[in-house]
Amino acid sequence: MPLLDRDAELTTLLGLIDRLAQGTGGAGFVEAEPGLGKTALLTAVAAEAAARGHDVFRGAAGELDADRPLGPVAEALGIHRAGADPQRAEIGRLLDETAHTLLRHRLIDAVVSLVERLSLTNPTVLILEDLHWADETTLLAVHHLRSRLSHLPVVLLASLRPMPRSALLRRIVDGGMHLMLGPLGDDAVAALVQAVAQAPPSARLLTAARAAGGNPLYLTELVRTLRAEGRLDLAGGVADTDDRAAPRSLRWLVLQQLAALSAGTVPVLRVAAVLGASFSVTDLGTVLDRAPSELMRDLGEALDARIVDDAGDCLVFRHQVVRDAVYLDLPEAVRRGLHLQAGRALAAAGADPVTVAPHLVRGATPGDESAVDWLCRAASQVAPTTPAAAVDLFEQALRLIEKNDPRRYAITADLVEVLIWARRYPDLLALAHEIADHDPDDQRRNSVRLSVTRALLMVGKCPEARAEVEAGMRDFRGSERDRLRLRAGPDALTLAFAGASADAQALLDDVLRQAERLGDDEARQSGHTVLCIASLLLGETGRAVAAGETALALGGASTSVAHRWGAHIFHGTALMDADRLDDGHRVLRHGRRVADWAGMPWQAMHYHAQIGLFHFDVGRWDDAIAELEAASLVAGDFAGMPSTFAEAIAAVVEVRRGSLSAAAAHVERARRAIAHGHVLGADAALRAEALVHEAKGDRDTALILIEQAWRLNLAAGMPGQNVRIGPDLVRLALAAGHGELAALAAAEAGRLAELNPVASRRGLALLCRGLVESDPETLAEAVRVCRETPRLGDQATAGLAAGAAFAAAGRRIEAVDLLVDAITAAERCGAARDVAEGEAALRGLKVRRGPRRPHRPTATGWDALTSTELAIVRLAVEGLTNAQIGQRLFTSPRTVETHFSHVFAKLGLSSRVQVAAEAARRQNSASSVREDPTRPVPAIPATHSSSEHRPW
Repeated sequence: MPLLDRDAELTTLLGLIDRLAQGTGGAGFVEAEPGLGKTALLTAVAAEAAARGHDVFRGAAGELDADRPLGPVAEALGIHRAGADPQRAEIGRLLDETAHTLLRHRLIDAVVSLVERLSLTNPTVLILEDLHWADETTLLAVHHLRSRLSHLPVVLLASLRPMPRSALLRRIVDGGMHLMLGPLGDDAVAALVQAVAQAPPSARLLTAARAAGGNPLYLTELVRTLRAEGRLDLAGGVADTDDRAAPRSLRWLVLQQLAALSAGTVPVLRVAAVLGASFSVTDLGTVLDRAPSELMRDLGEALDARIVDDAGDCLVFRHQVVRDAVYLDLPEAVRRGLHLQAGRALAAAGADPVTVAPHLVRGATPGDESAVDWLCRAASQVAPTTPAAAVDLFEQALRLIEKNDPRRYAITADLVEVLIWARRYPDLLALAHEIADHDPDDQRRNSVRLSVTRALLMVGKCPEARAEVEAGMRDFRGSERDRLRLRAGPDALTLAFAGASADAQALLDDVLRQAERLGDDEARQSGHTVLCIASLLLGETGRAVAAGETALALGGASTSVAHRWGAHIFHGTALMDADRLDDGHRVLRHGRRVADWAGMPWQAMHYHAQIGLFHFDVGRWDDAIAELEAASLVAGDFAGMPSTFAEAIAAVVEVRRGSLSAAAAHVERARRAIAHGHVLGADAALRAEALVHEAKGDRDTALILIEQAWRLNLAAGMPGQNVRIGPDLVRLALAAGHGELAALAAAEAGRLAELNPVASRRGLALLCRGLVESDPETLAEAVRVCRETPRLGDQATAGLAAGAAFAAAGRRIEAVDLLVDAITAAERCGAARDVAEGEAALRGLKVRRGPRRPHRPTATGWDALTSTELAIVRLAVEGLTNAQIGQRLFTSPRTVETHFSHVFAKLGLSSRVQVAAEAARRQNSASSVREDPTRPVPAIPATHSSSEHRPW
């Protein structure tokens, strides 16, 4: 049939296809009621894309697919574990994985990487129909494809009905091109009727056609039904009909067509409708207990009548509306019975639990033990990839199980676990308390408490986590070994985060002695990990480093035990606090690789943030922003909110760069996360907000905020977190005339330096003391000590303070030297605000700096690219995917993506194709450039053992 009255929509969607030639793409969503031509429109777009030589991949979701992870995406891309393509086969293996670990994030990353690879080979169009039926993992994959591959030649098109509409689907659709299809106009109706009737329609036929309301499917079926009933008269070359009323609905039309079939065909189609919009002949035969050969006559008649069509490996109803008409014509009780029959027959034939479960959900009744077993098996299978679907299946199993059935608590415990990954915290707390109060199984009750505690800590709900642990320890019933492990992990950890790190240390001293006596290495590993954390919070870096090293040695770098409480995260952080920055960076990168491989987004978020802090410390601020942005992206995927800590550090970077609007945006995102309960990093967020206010000239508010951050850490028993806050508080307090507060903060900085007498802490303590005492010599010593570390930001801060002090003392030559060195350090890391402060001080001394070559002369163009960005460009020109680039540069694909966004912004380009073309042009250009982005990147020094790169 011709595509009528859709010219505007077709032109709009083809506009997305046009972008592929420039190396970019986009996303378009076509919404309409059933029968209005969504599929016809997308088919026209697909045909044009294919004619232009683009690769087109197409899949569709079905009503029974909500429990099938990535169903339409796997169909479109040909994903299955037996495939010849290793990348597709690996995704297929992940889809079949049933281990109880969160695989969804790893799975989505794998799909994004596959589509990226395909698009780098040839422009790609991915079409997903009936997105309203899609499972949660498919929707998340669509979200990631749309947001993460916008710079590649990928067009994502999808169709959907107005209802049902989940919150996630609504957010996805709102973020792309959204087309709403309405009914056909009068001229299009006449043209369609003429095409179907094969003759111009009479006025009477057009009047009858108005009953279709401009619905193309309804119109087509109406004319076909009139012909089949002998009511379409083509005499005189005009299509006419009689005066009888037109069929009252599309459903009625379908049922009329069904009534014309033989008696044996209709029951077969009714069972087929129960199996879904598409069905295999084998499954249909299984449910009907008939051999496929026995179904040939009935299905042949249905094919001839175009009730169903041949789709290669299965049969499909011609349209979802046709299937719905057949299905809904069955009384509800009959539908339930047929679903139960289908579920049991498929189960007996050895079908996959995910295939069986949707039928049992719709057909089983309370007390059906077999249905409960199958629903639980299906829930366990989909839990790693689609926790929301697993929640629904476990909840349905609980509705079917008898109240006194002993399996109820085991199913509830499994439900609690998947509720954690579905982020439904109020529901999981209620169920966990039910288990704690009534479950006679001690081990299961303890396990549930542990899972809930972990979940609350992941999202920063420390008080709630502590309350759970206290309740669990009060009610604990179990072995001495199990109690010891609870004390070593959640008890001590929540105690530390509740502001009692010293108490946590004392607890762990006792726990570790008992664990040594019992030979319990798991308790020892957990205990040393938490000891590392508690010591960090107290500022006892030496003890933290030793505890972290012991934890990793006991757990093994590859085991799940080693990563359970984030040992690599905190050991790496402790090493950096000990001024062993490269060692800390190496540990963090190794931990992140394992977290990415194992699908641990909570840990991946913290790894990104801490690696970002490393780059900030050593003055690679563009790299820092890339990692910090990646941390917030991962946090948003996992917790629905950005990372408070990462946003805070990014805000500090932007303040010192002089980008106050960007800094304010980061602060606002951090505040939003805190408002939703993500309080880890709240002190850093207060500091960042204080620096924004100071930069805007509001020092009073800045002092209030920075003091609040400082006192917050003291009250929380986390004085070690004040190392960076102290110098800012001293500076702002002195400016406001609050000498006592400044002296108090300087004394605390000195105490922290005594606890960890490394250069960075000693330098900041000297800085604080020199500011309070207005002593140029102490400040000069602070500069000297800060230069013992690679922390360029600290060198610039101390140098500016010392230069100002010497200038105030009339010691002009020393002041100039210090200020020039401070400006140089600031330029090296891009601290434009520090540079401006230093140059203003020099002007006050009547000094003009001589000719110089700034570290970063411009914010845009090729000269603005960092060495990391240039390396990424070179590898992209070679055709590598983000994952491959990440492997070469020992970073993550998400970090590569954020680097690319910065490259595009600096170059004013929007796609890799454009970057590659411009790089080639520059390579061939005779003009001299600072650095050719296509020249080979020097090999990265081998700072890791070969085993460190393994994902286990």
